[in-house]
Amino acid sequence: MMKFFMSSFNLILLIVGLFFVGCSAKINAPQSEEQKKVEASYSLACSKGTCPCSSPLGPIVDGGTAIAYKASEVTCGDTCQPQQIVLKCKNGVFDQDISKFSFSCQVKACKDCIAGNNQVPHGFTVQMFNKSNVSCGLSCDDSKRALVCRDGKLQGNLSGPSADGIDSTFSFATCAPSTCSCDIPGGGKMTLGGTMKFYKLANGTCNIPCEASTNKTTKTCLQNGVGAAAVFAFNGDAAFTQTSCLERPTAQCGCKLPDTAGTMLPHGQSQDLFTSATLNNCNRCENIKIKVYCDAGSLFDKPSTDTSRKLVSATDYNSHKSLSCDSNSSPDCFVNPVSPICIKNNESKTLYGKPSLGCSDDPKTSMGLFACAAATLLKNGTAYSTSDPFDSKWQESAPSNTCVGCTLPWGGSVGSGAEVIMFKSSMNSSNSCGTGCKQYTMKCLETTKKFSSGDPAIDADYEANKPLYMQTCANRCTQEGGGAPPRFCLLPWQNSFVSADSVIPMYSKKTVEFGDSCQNYFKLGRCMLSTGTFDAGVKYIYKSCSELPSKGVAITGINPKYTAPAGGTIALTGTGFASGMIVKIGKLNCGSLTVTNATNATCTVPAGSVGAYDILVDVFGKKAILPSGFSYYSGKCASGPGVAIFKSTGSNQTFTVPTGCDSVIVHAWGAGGGGRQYY
Repeated sequence: MMKFFMSSFNLILLIVGLFFVGCSAKINAPQSEEQKKVEASYSLACSKGTCPCSSPLGPIVDGGTAIAYKASEVTCGDTCQPQQIVLKCKNGVFDQDISKFSFSCQVKACKDCIAGNNQVPHGFTVQMFNKSNVSCGLSCDDSKRALVCRDGKLQGNLSGPSADGIDSTFSFATCAPSTCSCDIPGGGKMTLGGTMKFYKLANGTCNIPCEASTNKTTKTCLQNGVGAAAVFAFNGDAAFTQTSCLERPTAQCGCKLPDTAGTMLPHGQSQDLFTSATLNNCNRCENIKIKVYCDAGSLFDKPSTDTSRKLVSATDYNSHKSLSCDSNSSPDCFVNPVSPICIKNNESKTLYGKPSLGCSDDPKTSMGLFACAAATLLKNGTAYSTSDPFDSKWQESAPSNTCVGCTLPWGGSVGSGAEVIMFKSSMNSSNSCGTGCKQYTMKCLETTKKFSSGDPAIDADYEANKPLYMQTCANRCTQEGGGAPPRFCLLPWQNSFVSADSVIPMYSKKTVEFGDSCQNYFKLGRCMLSTGTFDAGVKYIYKSCSELPSKGVAITGINPKYTAPAGGTIALTGTGFASGMIVKIGKLNCGSLTVTNATNATCTVPAGSVGAYDILVDVFGKKAILPSGFSYYSGKCASGPGVAIFKSTGSNQTFTVPTGCDSVIVHAWGAGGGGRQYY
């Protein structure tokens, strides 16, 4: 079918022209039989006055009709029907001017609408909002409208397009209510009704860890008020404002203990530390213990509540390395559960069961020799029984004598039965060298409460001349120079003489090393009438003796204190020890000397003879001595000999006889006053 792009009028003229050409003109181009038939039918119709009408739709026979349209295109949503007209053909001409009409009509394509990021087809309804979000607590339903897509434009369903004029404001395809939330300190939001943890401190301490109940709490996001007045905030204590807490490292709070495992003591806790897990040398767990307190990584000697506390010293820290102490581990023995008295293993002590004795008391009945053998307590050689009547009363101090029998001439008193040595001055000697003294042993009689020598004449003289009976006696000699008078003795240290029978203090050494005692070299020399010489011997030639001061070297102990004559190994304790020092046992060198440190050394004692010997330590000329500190013994005493040296202290002192010894040698001297009788 041919298409025409010209007015209907021109088209008719064209058809007519063609018709005439077909009727009268010769066309050079050859025609088909069909064309020839059409032209023949046109010519025949026109000859009868019924010529067909030409149209874009093709020839319309005379009397026929054709459909035309007032517009060739109508808008989206309309139809061509209202634009339609009917044309009637009469002898080649339509009854209306076809140039005003179109013989075709089409509906213009509808445009889609855009809603947000979505494409809405024409005719579809979509929900639109005039706000993309609404305030917390409000609903988007109050801001929505249903709009229909009409040729690319969203319109409401009110009378007329956008009759209320606000369709265009509903331009949001989505709407979301604002979340009701609380502001989180430091940034962020918390949904209404949500909970989270808050801290009081941003950094934990040793005393208050982050997760301590006093430092943390849980808060909830709550609404206060409604509408525009609504306020959203976390509930709870306002002091808890931190949303996080950094814990202090455990290593900065705990304290490392000195035990071999390096145990960590938590902050705020305490621990007992001991120098040893086992006991020796009469120690008790309480005596070798310190208590330490951990505070922020440091060990103190007292709790944090005590303002006088101090850091534990390095000495205490390094010497107390045990976290426990076995109170039953001691090899030593203890007497008296009320006031324990310790007896070292393989040693012994004399103890007393009464604090004081009356006139009728026998001291032997309330005293005992206690010894310890591998934690077994012995009394007088047999196993001790706690049924002993003095079990909780044993004491180390000798009992006092409450029986005051006799008053001493120079003051004080002694109990009945006590013996006292007294000196009576003769006031004038028969010689020119001064006074002389006579010595008497006086006993306090319980019956008379008076002193008696056993000689009635002396006793009568004592009662008559008590002021002349003295505690000491000093001879005086005024004669010096010249030849030796008969029956007099020359003093070794000066050209002076003393009368016969005079007693003079004398020393065999002028100075002694530190640790030694001048008393070890002291004698009272008696001027013998028969010879005119002193009986002390030729070595005692010094009037006085002095003990040298310490030069930083001292001997404080030796273990064991004795060996058999074959010798053995000993351990020395003291101060100032150094490599290269010399140790002598009497005159013999102690061999294989090993100096462990400044306070400890060991050496091998050579073979020697039975007896007690001085121990001398010489550290490059600095000397110290332990008199009679070591003994060779023959084995008669089960635990070896014991040696004790006493100096006057003004109070009672005791010596414990070692277990198994059946005899004791005692060397005793009184004060060194001149002219005293030797006893």
